[in-house]
Amino acid sequence: MEENEYQPDKSGLVSLGGFSYQIKVFAMLATELREGESVEFETFDDLAKSKVSLENFDDRIDACIVKSVTAYQVKRTNISDDVAKNVLYNWILLENSSVNIEKYVLFTESSYGNEDLIKLINIDHFIQEIESSVKRKNANISKAKAVLEKIGKDKFKEIVEKIISKYEMTSKSLDEAFFDSFKEIFSYSWNKAIYINRLEVYLGNIFSRIMKCACKGEPFSLSHVDFQAIIENVRSQVSDEHYELSYSDFRDNFSIDESYSSLKDLREYKQLEKCKLSSLVFKDNLVQEFYYKHLRQKNLESMHSSNVKDLERTTFENFNVALEEIEMLETVQNIPKTRLLKTQEKPNSYARNDQMRKGACIYMTRDDAGEMQISWSDDEN
Repeated sequence: MEENEYQPDKSGLVSLGGFSYQIKVFAMLATELREGESVEFETFDDLAKSKVSLENFDDRIDACIVKSVTAYQVKRTNISDDVAKNVLYNWILLENSSVNIEKYVLFTESSYGNEDLIKLINIDHFIQEIESSVKRKNANISKAKAVLEKIGKDKFKEIVEKIISKYEMTSKSLDEAFFDSFKEIFSYSWNKAIYINRLEVYLGNIFSRIMKCACKGEPFSLSHVDFQAIIENVRSQVSDEHYELSYSDFRDNFSIDESYSSLKDLREYKQLEKCKLSSLVFKDNLVQEFYYKHLRQKNLESMHSSNVKDLERTTFENFNVALEEIEMLETVQNIPKTRLLKTQEKPNSYARNDQMRKGACIYMTRDDAGEMQISWSDDEN
């Protein structure tokens, strides 16, 4: 490699990888929830599992007045002495607060082979290091030093000892642990292909919810009740009869650039251009096609090919009926936009929702659609 060759900064990708890893740990921890519990993203710590006690208040109102928390630090990296100490700084601030911390957990990826360095920390040396620190005010060690100066060394040492007594390190292969956690929930032994699809839909749902909060700078909390509702929804979306995915969830996790050169080479893109749609509707149609393509592939993988064939045959027949109607109506022009809108308004009982139905119409204008190829414009091959 030449000395002056440009090297892109990959720190953003590394950060995003850690963020995705944290989301997957969150999604797995949700399987452990019981009634009255919730798992939280970026509240008390990286992750937290909260337990609420409902007690009678004035014999009339059930009030959430007791809360205990398990705090999780998630690290997909090599745990050095500095990393271990930084985790402890965060927990000192948490232990010194009014929050009732029941347990502290450091979750790490097993492939890194991390040693439990927190248990090896010499507390007296650790406190001396904090006392002598001259780092900037907003550094975690400086925040811990402020606590030390406020409460004194003896009380501070008690806090550190208490944290370590409530601490454990969990080292797992997240992919394997995540896969195993849902075997009973999503009926692994019944159909493995459907099981994998359910995991994918579930994780996409969790990712979408967290990202919506993250974009607003807000933490995210998932209760036991919310988790059960998501599970029921996923099981109904992905079954032995069909594969379905929420269009909103797909849209939240999918981006498309209509000016991207590879899309412009697609026949469906060229055909759609002939319809002279607004940029917003044009983009919606392309997204709906990708949505249909995703559902189509998943249904074929799950042995639901007959439904796919019936849906596409009905779409083609709807197109032919639309052409007949246009010819009969003297007030309607036989132009690409009319063909598109007339075809998309036709019902199709094999489509699970409107976006799937409309997306199939765009998909069937593709180059390799065969004898059922649809054309909004006859002069565009």
